[in-house]
Amino acid sequence: MISRKISDISQIDEILGEFSSHLTDCNLSDDAVFRSRLVACELLSNVFRHGGDEASFDGELRGDAVRIAVTGGSPALISDIYLPDVYEEKGRGLYIVQRFCGGNIAVTENTVSVLIKITK
Repeated sequence: MISRKISDISQIDEILGEFSSHLTDCNLSDDAVFRSRLVACELLSNVFRHGGDEASFDGELRGDAVRIAVTGGSPALISDIYLPDVYEEKGRGLYIVQRFCGGNIAVTENTVSVLIKITK
């Protein structure tokens, strides 16, 4: 399990590298590592983009799924997840997260948790 507090957006890449290495060490496929890293990046960057000053990240392999939980300082900013118009400048991140997680998204107060089903 990887569990870290992040106080600056510039730390995201370091955490994602550590998380990716952990998943690779667990013998996950390159595709599973890529999907997990992308989802984690979207969730973490949303915390900072939408007013959070810090975030907590937890990522782990649980059986046949990768669990990612991101907590921000303010309530979670998830509304309806929809496919945005091709010309929209924002909104694609949560749509991508939802597609990779197959709808396995839980939102409680200021935490977003997802499960990504994987095959080793």
